[in-house]
Amino acid sequence: MDESGSHLGHIFLRATAITVAEALVWNQVTFLPHWLSTATEILAVLSLFVSSFKSQLEQYSIKLARLTPGIYVAFAASVGYAFLGNLQPAPFSGRIAATTDYVGTNPISLFMVLYDSKHGATASPVNYLMYIELVNQANYPIRIDMYSVSISRSYYIPWWHKLPPIPLTERPVYALGVPEGGKPNPNPIWFPKGTYLMGEYPEGTRQLHYARMITFSPQFDAEIRKPIDAHQTIEGWAAFDRADDIVQLKDKYLNITIRDSTGAISQSIVGTPLPIDSEVDTSTAIMQPTTTETDLSGCYIKFYSEP
Repeated sequence: MDESGSHLGHIFLRATAITVAEALVWNQVTFLPHWLSTATEILAVLSLFVSSFKSQLEQYSIKLARLTPGIYVAFAASVGYAFLGNLQPAPFSGRIAATTDYVGTNPISLFMVLYDSKHGATASPVNYLMYIELVNQANYPIRIDMYSVSISRSYYIPWWHKLPPIPLTERPVYALGVPEGGKPNPNPIWFPKGTYLMGEYPEGTRQLHYARMITFSPQFDAEIRKPIDAHQTIEGWAAFDRADDIVQLKDKYLNITIRDSTGAISQSIVGTPLPIDSEVDTSTAIMQPTTTETDLSGCYIKFYSEP
């Protein structure tokens, strides 16, 4: 075997490594609607692979006339297989029916979560209370192993920022300034479909003395612990802190990512929910204040993700 031939294996490995790295970078900064995303990624990766492979081979003056067709055929077969796999429906489809959106810079909002931290008893604003709906599109029951919600400023060129979760099943949430309503059952808080912006709360510091515990039913974290039957829809409340420097959900996009017990990953890219615009969609999320009143004024106040 001549010198050029002896280097072929090393060149191929090097070219493949470079191509994979480039493809990963491409995948981080490019996102299109699902049907267009798949086709675009195939063409992009194929182009990157061939260009990288050619550039590496040309350094050794190897003629490509006989190699190029084989490269295209082999790579096209592999990405074609991946493409056919992507045509299969995702196991889950999700949406956010309603969400609160605290846009203030002061760590006191209408909704506060109480927990213990290194500072002792701590209260933090709940930036997002989301009512999530999830449909099992498979023909068999599935369990969910993990889910997350991320936010991006753009749909087509997103940079996803994961929202830190606040576990409602473990930590109580309180509302400030909520009237007691009738006893023994205070008036519920209704959230029709939409995004509810909440700004600075001028009376927040004073109202910390009169925080009223809220019950959330159903809770999304509790619902996903059970097997989800075929074509069944589950729904419930979930809470999150803000991500990085993104303060407001308005005109943003949310990525609901689900990993089920089979290892399959489902992603639903949705915009922030808009007010109800159809008589057909009458979905409403409800949270229920209790008669339990707690004084949070003595708590350490900070945003949930801050140290």
